[in-house]
Amino acid sequence: MKRSLLLLLALLASGCALLPHPQPPTPPGVFVTVVDGQQMAVPGLRCGLLVDSGDLVSCTYAGTLARFLVSPDVMGWGAQLTLSADGFGAISERVVLSANLGTRVLPAFTALPRLVSTGGAQFQLETGEPFVVKGITHFQLYQRFLVGEDITPYLDDVMRPDGTCGYRLFRVFGMAHNLFHLYPAEHADYYDKLPLFAQKLASHRCHYYFEFVAFADSLLMGEWSNTSVQLAHWDRLLTTLQPVTNVIVELVNELNAGNPAQGPVNWIDTDRFPAPTNGIMASHGSDGGSAGPVRPWWGYETGPHENDQPQWPRKMAHNPAEHSWDSHVPVYPNETTRAADRLRNPDFIFDGCAGASLLSAGCTFHWAGGRFSLLMSPEEKSLAMAALDGIESVPLHCQVRGQAQYQHRADWETTDAATTGERVYTNRDDPAGCMVRVRPCPAPNFNCGP
Repeated sequence: MKRSLLLLLALLASGCALLPHPQPPTPPGVFVTVVDGQQMAVPGLRCGLLVDSGDLVSCTYAGTLARFLVSPDVMGWGAQLTLSADGFGAISERVVLSANLGTRVLPAFTALPRLVSTGGAQFQLETGEPFVVKGITHFQLYQRFLVGEDITPYLDDVMRPDGTCGYRLFRVFGMAHNLFHLYPAEHADYYDKLPLFAQKLASHRCHYYFEFVAFADSLLMGEWSNTSVQLAHWDRLLTTLQPVTNVIVELVNELNAGNPAQGPVNWIDTDRFPAPTNGIMASHGSDGGSAGPVRPWWGYETGPHENDQPQWPRKMAHNPAEHSWDSHVPVYPNETTRAADRLRNPDFIFDGCAGASLLSAGCTFHWAGGRFSLLMSPEEKSLAMAALDGIESVPLHCQVRGQAQYQHRADWETTDAATTGERVYTNRDDPAGCMVRVRPCPAPNFNCGP
């Protein structure tokens, strides 16, 4: 023992040192710290990483650290990071894979009251407050969100120029072929990200709702023309959206519309689809031209789409209301004539949306860039604000709840050589205070075009 100690002292004196114990290797993977607003761990965190290679990786979560086991070969690749938990909002963002992705704070969850029927042509919130549809086309918005684009600029873009909120509801396509490419089966996270999309809209300071159009262009989309595939998609959509409170669902866009080359590309066998029974407010669908809504009616109705029709401003005001007189469910025109290429006069869009706000549940402004969810041009913004002003020009007490309150005042209309294209509508309970005057589209085509 003494000899061994002397040998050790000799080695130390000679400048040799004991080798340190080797450090354990850093475990492979991608790490992200996830906390709540109080910098605490998030109970029940769900986390996913969809790598651009196509691999969908789940995580383990311990303390505040989420760990994704990924191959070293994909470091530096792009991926979609999703984080969510019950009682919280969600995060979905593009990242470049590295060992440490930093810290993410899950926002507080925003739950908006559902839209329900008043028993007449309008919606109300389930809490009892009135809700006027101030809608705007943004067909490609979910597709942009699905591929990881930050959609905040588009949500901000539809606000008023002074930064106040105006529009409240986006009309969004859930599939497409002609305008853009969105095939649900090509996205492994298509259904999982729908609640995240809803929360993104709800948590914006304008607390947005959205109308989700389930079917469009399906006859051009291979297997999506198969009714069994469509029914499976519809069933999964209803299951996925059941907890979402800021959505209404339209089964199909313009059922029989089409073009000579392609035919009625949106057609589905609507009689095969069950109406939701799980609390989701849904429409059986819209049709093309001046055709009425798809029937039998469900929780609300959409249309007719009077786009480009002669005297469409007065038709989009009056014709939807007539359908509610027998259905007694909310109804509204969810497309106007397309602004900025087929419509450039703000007076006509103001009048049409004012009439629709008086006689039905509101109005959805349709615009050229909205088909692709672009940011607005100055002209589009101006026309969008005219439509919004028209909707908001009607006091809430004036909304016509049914046929008994409806009044067409031909005696107040301006005539020209004993004929008129003008229409004056009002509420019988307050004729002078609730009057909406819809100006006529002039000759030669009478469709208020450019």
